[in-house]
Amino acid sequence: MSTPIVIVSSNAVSLLSSACPRARVVDSLREITGVLDEVRESSTASTHTLDLTGHTRRGTRLLRIGRDTLDLLVPSVEKVVEDLAASAAFRALRITALRLMGCESAVSAVAQQTIKRLGRLLGIPVYGTLKSIGNAHHNADGFDPVFDHLLIEASQLPNTPRRLPRMR
Repeated sequence: MSTPIVIVSSNAVSLLSSACPRARVVDSLREITGVLDEVRESSTASTHTLDLTGHTRRGTRLLRIGRDTLDLLVPSVEKVVEDLAASAAFRALRITALRLMGCESAVSAVAQQTIKRLGRLLGIPVYGTLKSIGNAHHNADGFDPVFDHLLIEASQLPNTPRRLPRMR
């Protein structure tokens, strides 16, 4: 069983404030690698999951981490993800899955495309949520496995058309 590394957005601390005291708070996507470096120095677990927790944007349902939105159509965000995948800490921690823990982070078409692309870039399964989640869905270790049915993995998402059909 993988040990979760729980990272929470600075604008969503209330989601985990009492439920998961070991969550690490970040204000941007760039800070994630630093957190992984810290965890690598102290962790004895053989494998980990990486849980990114934050609010999702209305409409797109893309996850917000601090001042950043996890939107892979933005080149600077894609570069951060590529750098994360190439980091020594990411490889050393043997991260086996990424979970985007925000309300309905796997519901919209753009969020589903992001989840699929993250999986390709990172080379690991990526999960999003099908429903709203909050403090009650977490325990001291992170996301409570009792609620795993609220998660969906990228390969289980429907294929979305690359282009919209022509209107007649």
